[in-house]
Amino acid sequence: KFKEIYDNPDATDKFWLGHTYKRWNSFGKDIPIENMLKLDIPILIIASGKDENSPILGLDYVKLEFTRKEKRNLTYKVYPNCDHWFNDQKMKVNKMDEMIEYVIKWIEKES
Repeated sequence: KFKEIYDNPDATDKFWLGHTYKRWNSFGKDIPIENMLKLDIPILIIASGKDENSPILGLDYVKLEFTRKEKRNLTYKVYPNCDHWFNDQKMKVNKMDEMIEYVIKWIEKES
C-alpha cells in the first residue's frame, strides 16, 4: 500500500484507513528522530507501555538511538502498565496526575 501512496503522493481522492494518500505521504517528509538528534536542549519523552494508539517500540528506538549516538539530553520515562490515557491496567488506577507531577518536576530541574 505504501508504494501506491508514494506513487500518488498528492491524491486527495484515494484513501487508506480513512485518510487521503496526500496525508499519508506528508508523514515521510521529515524524520523526527534525525531532527531530535540535532538538538542539544533537554528532551522529555513519556511513554505508556500498554498504549495501543502509540506503540512503545518506536519510542524505545528513540532512546536506543540517543544512547548509540552518545547523546545525553534525553529523559525517557515509561509507565509500563499504562494505556494511552495513563490508566494503569494492572493496578486499576489512573496515573495522569503522577505523570503531570513528573513533568512539572522535570521542567523545574531542567530550567
